[in-house]
Amino acid sequence: LGSLFGVVVFLAMLGATFNPWLNLPQELTLYVMIAYLVCFGFGMSPIPWTMNAEIFPLEVRSKALGVTTMVNWMANYAMSATFLDVAEALSTSRTCPSAHPDGAFFLYAVISAGFWVWFFFKAPETKGLHLHEIAALFDPKATNLHELTDVEDSRQRSLSGSVVRTHSFGNSK
Repeated sequence: LGSLFGVVVFLAMLGATFNPWLNLPQELTLYVMIAYLVCFGFGMSPIPWTMNAEIFPLEVRSKALGVTTMVNWMANYAMSATFLDVAEALSTSRTCPSAHPDGAFFLYAVISAGFWVWFFFKAPETKGLHLHEIAALFDPKATNLHELTDVEDSRQRSLSGSVVRTHSFGNSK
């Protein structure tokens, strides 16, 4: 989540550096872009590969990873193919919109903020869990919160040798 928060902040700052009315130093754009790339590279960049490898059951994992990889590359292409049009359409400069793509970066910051909220509330922590325990977290049949808590208890036993409840996924057992 820290990486995604950095992505949000630096995308918004990148938009600000391109804004014609703020008149910020041009060198700042380079530094903010580097900071964005560092935040993205250390956190969000590997997420499609690591999270997808964890969430699919073993019997469909290879095919599902093929599909998610294809979707990832199609999204990369769509982003690249539309960036210049989006940047020009959302520019706050009407005299030279191609030189001020600030609106596009503000849009991407808002989208990233939405994903931050989604990850914060919806993505379960999988650190220290075995693959079958992760599969239980994403199993639509496992709607019983006690089953999910049992997975968390199993994780705690494997980490510390005894059950230490850190959170219970909403139930009070």
